[in-house]
This record gives sequence, structure tokens and C-alpha cells, in this order.
Amino acid sequence: MVSQLNSSNLQEKLATAEATLEEQKTSLLFRMQSISVTRVNLRTFSNEALEKALEKDAKEYDSTVEALKDII
Repeated sequence: MVSQLNSSNLQEKLATAEATLEEQKTSLLFRMQSISVTRVNLRTFSNEALEKALEKDAKEYDSTVEALKDII
């Protein structure tokens, strides 16, 4: 009888642990997806910022070239 109670108790603990593990797995997958989306967004924003900086540099270069042409 005591052996059956211990076995039943262990089975309950195992079932609870499995359910908790499944919840943690789901939560972890959600977090990983969120991190992946965040990384993509950061790359996009970074690329846009670099593109704008390059455009600005190109315009400054063009205006410098034009100014030098006017001087010459």
C-alpha cells in the first residue's frame, strides 16, 4: 500500500514536472522568436542609418567637388 502511494506520488510529480517543462519550452521558443525578430529589426535600422550616412557623405563629396571645379 505504501509502495503504491509512493509510486502514485512520483507519477504526479513527474506529470507536474513534464507540464512545467513543456510550458518552459513554449516560453523559450517564444523568446527565441522574439529575439530573432529583434535582430532582424536592428539590422534593418542599422542598414538604413548607414545608407543615410553614405548618402550624406556622397552629397558632401559632390558639393566639395563642385566647389573645387568652381575655384579651378
